[in-house]
Amino acid sequence: SSLRAGQDWALISTPFPATSQFVVLAGKGNLWMRMPQICYTRDYGYLKTSFSANRPMAGNTKYDNVTGGSFDMIQEGELTAMPWWMHRTWFKMGSTVLSYGGHWGKEIVPDQNGKEHWQDSYSIVGSFEWKNDRMAFAAQGFYGENLNTFFGGVFQGFRATADDVLNIRSYGGWANVKYKLNDKYHLAVGGGMDNPNKQDIGAGARDRNDTVFGTVTYI
Repeated sequence: SSLRAGQDWALISTPFPATSQFVVLAGKGNLWMRMPQICYTRDYGYLKTSFSANRPMAGNTKYDNVTGGSFDMIQEGELTAMPWWMHRTWFKMGSTVLSYGGHWGKEIVPDQNGKEHWQDSYSIVGSFEWKNDRMAFAAQGFYGENLNTFFGGVFQGFRATADDVLNIRSYGGWANVKYKLNDKYHLAVGGGMDNPNKQDIGAGARDRNDTVFGTVTYI
């Protein structure tokens, strides 16, 4: 067993795709974030499970709109004074790893007239990994609501109207294949997709984001 405290990867953040892209498929099917947290892990060998209490991060204001030089803003998630809870369980079977997990938290979000609404944020995440001496495959999928903190929903978490706040539902994921040519060169190809629910977003909003990638790594 282990207990860790401090800033670390959110439990829903693993595995990561094999791309050199900065922000790693953000808005394109990969949910991830680093958060201050307390995380408890129990490892049984073939099975590992983790639970964490996390300080929610802002995510609803773009960095270029921040004033006063502070990136540590007290916003929607922090205003609840409640942690966001996460869980992940990994099953190990030889060269195969299956995992499932998710998160749940609350945000206080104003509508267009300033009335505050308590909004849920949650996700359900599953992944599959397999590898041998030369080849590896990994894939991950998700479903949830109000996922912009984790770069989901193509960076859209909710839509505020005159008298309400509507969560944006979204699903997506990514997959890639890696191949080891030799000890120095590794190849990878893959793709990702993020698909917000069209009934939840406003007119002209981003309703889908797809990507494909290929990488050559020299070690």
